Amino acid sequence: MTSASAFETELSSLIDLVDAEWYHSEDWIRFQVMGPIVIGFGFGLWATFIYFRALPGGVSVETLSLIIAAIALEVSLVYAIDYSARFRQIRAWTHFNNLKNKTSDLLVLTALIKMRASLSLMVTLKSVYARDRGKSMFSEESLLRRALEPMH
Repeated sequence: MTSASAFETELSSLIDLVDAEWYHSEDWIRFQVMGPIVIGFGFGLWATFIYFRALPGGVSVETLSLIIAAIALEVSLVYAIDYSARFRQIRAWTHFNNLKNKTSDLLVLTALIKMRASLSLMVTLKSVYARDRGKSMFSEESLLRRALEPMH
């Protein structure tokens, strides 16, 4: 068995491993991604509660500034985060932690997870690997380059 065929065999098993793992722990990942949104809306509700609570007795300048600060914090938490990138990063990190003990080649695993994170949910790495006729995307050099690139 040559080293090229050994690499392809290990690569094929890693692709199957990443594809199989990809559909687990979806709820926990969504909870982590949605955390800032929940906190932001909590600040908004809290600010609204304080405003209506203080409204009958008159609103002081301090209360009004607190309400404005809470609403500003809510808006920044809800709208300032790129949730698609955050979702991909959390998902990749979660799956890497679940799979890192199942292989010795962590660089290739990292590259495959980054590739899988950039794909649509219905597209698998196995289907991309089958369509990559020249295997240029799955060569050792390409996978190592992909592992070293920052995740977008």
